[in-house]
Amino acid sequence: MIDFHYPLAASSASMWSLCAGSVRMQQAYPQQKSPKSKEGVCAHWVLSELLSGRTHAAGTFAPNGVEITEEMIDGAELCADHVNALRTAGDVIHIEERLHAPHIHEHNGGTPDVILWQAAQRTLHVFDYKFGHRYVEVFENKQLINYASAFLMEDAEDVTIFLHIVQPRSFCADGPIRRWKTDSSELDVYAEALATAAAAAMAPEAVCTPNPECGDCSARHACVALQQTALTVVDLAYDAVPFDLSDPMAGHELRYLMQAAERLDARISGLTADIESRMRGGRVIPFWTMTPSAPREQWTKPVEEVLAMGELFGQHLQKPAAPITPAQARKAGVPDEILAAYSARPAGTMKLAPVSGIQARKTFTQGA
Repeated sequence: MIDFHYPLAASSASMWSLCAGSVRMQQAYPQQKSPKSKEGVCAHWVLSELLSGRTHAAGTFAPNGVEITEEMIDGAELCADHVNALRTAGDVIHIEERLHAPHIHEHNGGTPDVILWQAAQRTLHVFDYKFGHRYVEVFENKQLINYASAFLMEDAEDVTIFLHIVQPRSFCADGPIRRWKTDSSELDVYAEALATAAAAAMAPEAVCTPNPECGDCSARHACVALQQTALTVVDLAYDAVPFDLSDPMAGHELRYLMQAAERLDARISGLTADIESRMRGGRVIPFWTMTPSAPREQWTKPVEEVLAMGELFGQHLQKPAAPITPAQARKAGVPDEILAAYSARPAGTMKLAPVSGIQARKTFTQGA
């Protein structure tokens, strides 16, 4: 979850560790609550309630006024089942408990979704529940590292650490639950790196550095560094001259352009939101206007009344019945061997994908 209590929030560690100036910039341009962020808060509340022994039905509302959906309930159950499967007698579970990490920085801390401490085994599990669709990497995840370090502080030794990402709506080959194993000695190294980055982020001369996290920065529309990077990309696109490239040069240029496109997309989305806000306030922006969207036509009468109306004209307006998904059937209790005879996962198509530094490091670590 997003934590606004600390300037150096653990939830944004991946951002301020790469861009020192992002802390100051986002304080000047704080994140506005959006339907997406409110949905995430609701989904996290459903999970915390479930882990605390309280359930809520779809169609009811969370404290922030967002309606609970079946998808939220399914996601919360997926995460809760994963947490509970790891619990043993004597374990201590912490749900949405605020942590402070002064050894990283006096202004650093956050609120992890779930922490499971197994004292007898000297094992720590940290869980982060993501309700968004965009894939989140668990390997060397700085948010989870920050939480683990805040929980253990500086004096923990010989602790095995498992960091977990549970992301029910990210449909990827790794599945919705991903885990990375490390230990307290390695954690200390990561914490030292975070402490160095935290000091730089809180320095008066902290500068902005465009990076892959720019798309999540609330100040991206006002960032000069991002603007300069985006305009450089535009100039490069206009100056491109076709010629034959060697294999290494082709690979390098495509990698560079894709990284540059991420910066450009971040700049575009930031400016779009900023200009829309200005125009809603009555300002006139050259080259742009606000046009109404065309929402999908909807029925205004009860379902039974609509179906009856269709029958009057000899039309059956009800959608044909469809079975639930194989995954839902498995959860409902249908055995895997039966499902295997009735379902299959189609083979995916081959497509180009970058080999990141993370993938290279994962290959040579025990946590891969």
